[in-house]
Amino acid sequence: MADVLIELPNHTKRIPRRGLPKVKSGCITCKERRVKCGEEKPECLRCIRFGTDCGGYPPRRPKISRSKASLQPKAFSGFLYEDIEQLKLPRKSSVAIIKAEPSTNVFRNDGESRYFDVFSRKTAFEILPIFAAGSFRRIMLQASQSDPSIRHAIVALGALDKTSQLVSTNNEEAIKVNLRHHHESALNQYALALKHMREGADAATPDLRKALLHCLVTLCFEAWNGNQSLAMAQIQTGFKLIQAWKEETNTNSPLSSTVAHDTDLLQIFSRLDVQAISFAQDGWLKKHPFVTGNTKEFWDGMPSEFESLEEADRYNNGIARRSMHILSSGTGRPRKLHTFPVNGWWGEKNPTVVANQQALLGDCHRWLASFEPLWQRVLETETLERIIFAKLQRVFVRTALHGVFILCCSDEMLYDQWLDSYSETVDFCEDVLKSLEPPGKWPPDPKFSFDSIVIIPLYLICHKCRDRTVRRKAISLLLTYSRREGVWDSIFAGKMGQWAMEIEEEYIDEQGRIPAWARIHGMAFENQGRKAILTCEQQSSETSTEMLIRHKTVAW
Repeated sequence: MADVLIELPNHTKRIPRRGLPKVKSGCITCKERRVKCGEEKPECLRCIRFGTDCGGYPPRRPKISRSKASLQPKAFSGFLYEDIEQLKLPRKSSVAIIKAEPSTNVFRNDGESRYFDVFSRKTAFEILPIFAAGSFRRIMLQASQSDPSIRHAIVALGALDKTSQLVSTNNEEAIKVNLRHHHESALNQYALALKHMREGADAATPDLRKALLHCLVTLCFEAWNGNQSLAMAQIQTGFKLIQAWKEETNTNSPLSSTVAHDTDLLQIFSRLDVQAISFAQDGWLKKHPFVTGNTKEFWDGMPSEFESLEEADRYNNGIARRSMHILSSGTGRPRKLHTFPVNGWWGEKNPTVVANQQALLGDCHRWLASFEPLWQRVLETETLERIIFAKLQRVFVRTALHGVFILCCSDEMLYDQWLDSYSETVDFCEDVLKSLEPPGKWPPDPKFSFDSIVIIPLYLICHKCRDRTVRRKAISLLLTYSRREGVWDSIFAGKMGQWAMEIEEEYIDEQGRIPAWARIHGMAFENQGRKAILTCEQQSSETSTEMLIRHKTVAW
């Protein structure tokens, strides 16, 4: 902090500087300002947020030679193996760490450099929530140094982001001039990425880490473009690669459900479970490498009061793993395709399934009770970013609770008990969506995230909350904030919820309530490009048990 001089009537007095600790690391700008630097590369997040030019980082003398360094994961502690040392990717990797991001001479023209800059400064932070994006960004930028396929894919994603920004602008001339250019650039760069991927696939020694990165960037591009089946195929391919590697290396201990808060490539793939369960065919999930049960010791160790958001998140992810396990294979009978997370298993009575469901519901309630004191402290003392993190944790656990409750429920009226929870979830989702928008930006730009954040919670509420105000707000958020989260599209989810509301409210009574007989159990859909055929069953009348099959085609 610069010395400050204040002129007094008869003399000049120098105010002593604050006794702040000396900053020994961080970027040049943060060191000059004497503030804590997050040390993100190539520019720190604090400088980006405040619109300040980041001065970069002074050169450091390396402790060891980096010539043989490779992009290797540390011992991955995200899941509980019987022997934690089993959970490592192969030691040999051809993806080398050289710098935080490529030098300008690897780009063929200024356009590639600009799109890459869009990704590294903006896109990477939107693909995952800000508190989880740092590791993803680091992995991608480091891999792009030595892998041209990753580099071209990053450039393609940056070009897609520019396309999305133009879609929401009111400047028609800008759209005409630039939209096609950005989109064609994205397609050309993606074609180059696929070309290099095919060339790399012919290598004598397959590189698992490279292959998983290729799946990840292909997933991002295809899902962002709305190619649901191709995006889902990348998730399945990544999981099959991990499963095959486990079998080849005799790594047969089941992955447990606990996920550490520090993120690496395996952690990123584990976050795609919800996407996989949503659209996977029956039978495929039997060899799913991440969806398995938890250990009793882990849940017995859940504290009565969480000390930190990271500790809470560890058990939060455990709940997600367990709920996915139950919904994927817990019933022992086939589910209807494309009904997740609404009533694919409605009315299950198998005693084992009911017992598992009740145990998970109990742990959800335990988590909420353990989280409450921490929640109050976060609201009083933490930054907006940490508050958003806490809100998302509450959203995720409540969504798991509501989703697993569906499994054995046979009375649609029972969902009315969750009205307060639905209302809080919708409000929190709105806060999250607003936090992702720059100040004063309206309408919001279309966005993409490969992680599940708000679409599935809001989609669930669109179907199961019959309160007119809360339900309409959930639908409005999905339709207003255009996003894709993995293979889920907010506009598509909003239109599904809108149709569910419309056909149920055809029979609304004088008190504004939807009678039990008019409530649908769930909705199936069959995608046909940017169109889908929606199907549901609805009782014909209060006095008849005849079920009507209703259809609607929606486009987005």
